[in-house]
Amino acid sequence: MAVYDGSVYGDSVALLEAYDTWLDPVLSFDQFKSAVLGLYGSTRFTATGTNTYVTRSGQVIQFTISPETAILSTGFQGEFAYGDIINSAQGSGVITIRNPRRAPGWIILDMHDALNPTRTELGDVERGGIGGHEEVWVDFNSPASVPSGPDGDFYHPVKTLAEAVAVVTDGGTIKIMPGATAETFVQTNKRVNLVAPIGGVIIGGR
Repeated sequence: MAVYDGSVYGDSVALLEAYDTWLDPVLSFDQFKSAVLGLYGSTRFTATGTNTYVTRSGQVIQFTISPETAILSTGFQGEFAYGDIINSAQGSGVITIRNPRRAPGWIILDMHDALNPTRTELGDVERGGIGGHEEVWVDFNSPASVPSGPDGDFYHPVKTLAEAVAVVTDGGTIKIMPGATAETFVQTNKRVNLVAPIGGVIIGGR
């Protein structure tokens, strides 16, 4: 691994390159180090313009640091990720994950529309985004100091049924963690499934 420490030049930029020796088992660390220093030993990357970095394997990466840190191009053509488990075509926004121990074992993560991502597994499609979420979690016992999750995912659940109904899609599922609420179910035109995965849920009662 090679690390560029910008503090040597009085700025706060840091970069690193990791090289998998499986690609070149003969390459020693000293050879890798010498090659990187030969190309970039006295380089200063600019904070406000476009920078170019060429990796050991010849990949040309163009990136910016400020005002936005972003990778502009990677030099890859065709596949962004390619292997036995994870595959993704360059620029597609779609990742397929294959579990060889589970047939058919495919998970598809589709982010080509960043505002409306989908996840498909064994034929079941879960959608999220600005149009609503097919799965929303509720935790009635969430501490007052913890903000209610705007989207209601497992790690950021909402706190009330009303919030859950507001963001769940028509035909979606509201999953409720153990707890109790004085709420009665919110009137809605949506078709909604209520599920208590591990039980222990009381709604509108004592």
